[in-house]
Amino acid sequence: MTNLRIDPKIQQPKRIRNVHYILFGDFDAYSGNTVRCQYPRPFGTSSETLQELMIPDGLHNLEEDFTIFILRRNNKTYPELLSTDQFIESDEEYEEMETNQQFGELENQKEIENSEQNQDKDQIELTKKEKTKKTFLAKKQSTFCYAFFFSMTDKTWVTLGNAKNWVNFDGNIKIWSDDLLDNKELLLEVDWRADLELKVHDNNFYTFFDQSGNTIGFQSERNNSKGGRERNNEKNKGNLNLNGNGNGNGNGMGISYKEQKEKIKEKEKEMDKIKENPNGPLLYCTCYVKTQKDEQAVRGTRYHALAIASKFQFIRIFKPILMLYLDKTFQHKDNIEAIVANLYKLLNSFEMGDQIQLIEQQKQINRTLTQLPQVYKTELNVYQKEIPIRIPLNMLEDEFDNLSLISLVNDFQEGTMILFNALLMNKRVIFNGYELSAGKLCETVLASLLMVCPPLRGVIRRTFPYANLTTIDLFENVPGYIVGTTNPLFASKNRYWDVFCDVKKKAIKINPRLLSEMQSTPYHEYDLNFIKSVMGSIKNHSTELQIRQMFQEYTTHILYMTNQEEIFINENIQKLETLANKSRINICKNIETFNTFLKDREIRKSLLPIKGMDSSILTRNLYIKKDIDHNSLSNILEQFLLNINTEKQCLEFLSYFPENKGGLYPIAVNLFHSSETIRFGAAAVLKRLDSIKTGSGLITGLNMFFLFAYERIIRYFSEQLENFENSIKIKKQDKKWR
Repeated sequence: MTNLRIDPKIQQPKRIRNVHYILFGDFDAYSGNTVRCQYPRPFGTSSETLQELMIPDGLHNLEEDFTIFILRRNNKTYPELLSTDQFIESDEEYEEMETNQQFGELENQKEIENSEQNQDKDQIELTKKEKTKKTFLAKKQSTFCYAFFFSMTDKTWVTLGNAKNWVNFDGNIKIWSDDLLDNKELLLEVDWRADLELKVHDNNFYTFFDQSGNTIGFQSERNNSKGGRERNNEKNKGNLNLNGNGNGNGNGMGISYKEQKEKIKEKEKEMDKIKENPNGPLLYCTCYVKTQKDEQAVRGTRYHALAIASKFQFIRIFKPILMLYLDKTFQHKDNIEAIVANLYKLLNSFEMGDQIQLIEQQKQINRTLTQLPQVYKTELNVYQKEIPIRIPLNMLEDEFDNLSLISLVNDFQEGTMILFNALLMNKRVIFNGYELSAGKLCETVLASLLMVCPPLRGVIRRTFPYANLTTIDLFENVPGYIVGTTNPLFASKNRYWDVFCDVKKKAIKINPRLLSEMQSTPYHEYDLNFIKSVMGSIKNHSTELQIRQMFQEYTTHILYMTNQEEIFINENIQKLETLANKSRINICKNIETFNTFLKDREIRKSLLPIKGMDSSILTRNLYIKKDIDHNSLSNILEQFLLNINTEKQCLEFLSYFPENKGGLYPIAVNLFHSSETIRFGAAAVLKRLDSIKTGSGLITGLNMFFLFAYERIIRYFSEQLENFENSIKIKKQDKKWR
């Protein structure tokens, strides 16, 4: 069989991809930063913006570096509602819409400019193609031609046999081998339908789908006689522009490779002018940059940058692969597009399945039920090396991998709380990393989000991990932006920031006009006590997960106070804390972040398995109140038993009792309550959780005294416990009938 070379940009099948775009850029003394390649096509952001985000300031002082940036923000500062998960969107629908919009606009513009000049020519060409198509469909007879099919295995067009074939169009399409009718062999039989979508391309090449979705191609004899086939293939080498679903435009036929490259460059320049598609997904981008000595280069050094863009923010795990391909760009400077195309194909060569597309609330449940990170594992073969890939499955929208909140607290100590309040209250924050690597700066910016996310969501949409003065228009109109920059000029331009964080000096400044609002506030003492407890936990070797959990609880505490539903140990403490936090509460109440938090909570209640109670509020009662009265405690346990029945409901319920907060202790401690009703209520809840594997494991891990108390009730008071459980079932039935 003979393989035809085909443009690799059209070989990737449509599906939900791991990586959506790959960019290559470089730097030289004459043209500056330049984006040389956007694959599989330009995606709307101008080259001028991309090149500034990809190649950071100060690169000449480093051998390698990286940047992180986020594109397609939609001009939306805050996320969509929780029910519209960002990963559920279909790539195929989006790509079709994007392609139609972009190329449609360009084609319309071209038609307007050239309508008078090209109208007659276009009409003649269209009439000619339609006539050819009708003639072909009307034949339905034996004919001599070359036959091809598109191989999804090899991702290329493959000929059937080594020569021309007889093709019979009577009834089903039958393709026979050999030139002699009496020595023919049936190679392929295809179901014929009169309504098959036939495409006519240049050089008398036809393609169509069969009923199974395969793509079949034919090229008639007259274009391949007298050795014309070999000449024609050589002439069009690399220019056959047919895609895997049978559609083609033949734009590459009959023109030289150089001419085609010029046309592609012209198209890319036009595409750069197109604004970002407002319907596209948020794109997370990471770019690795490397320098290499080269005597032939201006100033003796080359700078190459390779970036990937995806809907998934875990893409930093591909760093080892990107670095290997980045090295190849130095070795093969004249073959960049082929290197990028191979990288794109490799990173999309495996599917992660449904696990990575879990909605946010399910991820939160999964991550609290285990202390071990849940990952998808695979390996990719890169230049004869097996590179292990570990993809985190439960990463939330505002999180990136391999970040350390512990490092942030160690760097800024008590000043960490200034950053915390700036993020919580939607202030403008600039992180400056002058004389530091852009990569270190980006990690610090993204780590700061972990102080408030979760429970907040969507803060990433107003975050710019790396930016500079030339890209200031990206963020200056975004409320409450969080920006990382290596340019020291921002320190003196306090009109751009409310809080300025010097990453190298580990110092934080507040804009003078906001000193009274953010410093020496009544809640300062509470923040100070909190951060001291965090620093103490770090000294006692608490894990990263435990430190994040402490910040999550503190943020949730403030948000619940803002919504006037927080639980306190007693009324006296409630009055003191509410009064101290009054100014902070008033600010939080009027910002969009808080509104998003409230909307998410309402949607989560409707989506999660437990419907009949507010699980978060009831469990907070058990954690916070030390002396809950008998009736209230009995009512809480009864609510648990009325609303927790299925395995999914049990799993959600367990997620409110993470192991790093003591697990099921708030329930188990009631096994020693003075009231028999409370003791049986606690035992009945544990028994219900014991019915599923996860719950059984957590109960087995209880303190020995709790475990003995639970087993004692189960063994010696089984009849009384059963009567108690039956009384709950009767109440449940009564509730249903009402």
